Parts: sequence; C-alpha cells; structure tokens
Amino acid sequence: MKKTIIGTIILIILGAIVWGIISYLGGAGGDGSGAGGGGSLPPIVLPRVETSTLPVSDKIVVDTPTGGVEMNNFYKTAKEVNSERDVLVQKDNRFDVTYISSGGNFIIGILQEPIEENRLVAERAFLSGLGISEAQACRLTVWVGVPREVSEAYSGRNLGLSFCR
Repeated sequence: MKKTIIGTIILIILGAIVWGIISYLGGAGGDGSGAGGGGSLPPIVLPRVETSTLPVSDKIVVDTPTGGVEMNNFYKTAKEVNSERDVLVQKDNRFDVTYISSGGNFIIGILQEPIEENRLVAERAFLSGLGISEAQACRLTVWVGVPREVSEAYSGRNLGLSFCR
C-alpha cells in the first residue's frame, strides 16, 4: 500500500513536470497559440472523485479493531481527495497528514528537520484537525514517518505517535 501511495505521488509529480515543460515550450506566448506557431496541446484530464459519494456530515467514524472513533469530517476540509478516496487531510511545509481509506489508517509525514519538534507540531495539528483526544488517536492506526531525503537516520521506520507509548 505504501508503494502505491509513493507511486501515485511520483506519477503526479512527473505529470506536473511534463505539463510545466509543455506549457513553457508550447505556450511561451501566453495566448495558447504556442511558440513557433505549433499550436497548443489538448488539456490534460485528471480523474475526479465523485463528490456525491463523500460523507457530508460534520462528523464521521473511522473503524478500528477496538471500535469506531468519531472525528471531524476531514473530507469537507481536505486539501486533496483521489479516486480511491484517499485524503490529503493536512499539509504544511513541515508535515502532511494522509488518510488511506482502504485500510482506514493515517500517515503523518515529517517533511523537514528538526524531526522531533516537527513531529510534535504535526501531532497537535492532527489532534485538533480531527477533533480527537490523545486516547482516541492511540486507537487509530497511524504511521509517523520521515522520507529518506529528510533524514536517513529516521527513514523507513514508524516513529508512532509520541503519546501512545
């Protein structure tokens, strides 16, 4: 599942790069006619999530092995929702929070150093954004990780939520 997320992110980034190059080379005139009279390319169409299938209530329940945890409906405030209904719940230059709907779990990515300081900031944002307590958060499946390019020492392992020890 982690490989699927990483693969999806890589495809999105590559698509953005290709689009940027095409826009730069083909649309330098700014009018869509393209440089050198070559015309413009058709627009790139990305799959959209059918919003009518997303929860609309203020609260939702995420199932866990010990029962459901009620929280704020993060679909309503999502930064992004993909076709699998995975959600970029929160994004900051220091961290991001993603919900993987197929497994009912959360991934908190620490995106810059200092790791421990940004981990605590991310955890507080996670709790307040979802409107849950530390005890409720400890019932959820949450992976707290650090990309290798941020820290080789922390990468590849689940740091977990600091208050769930």
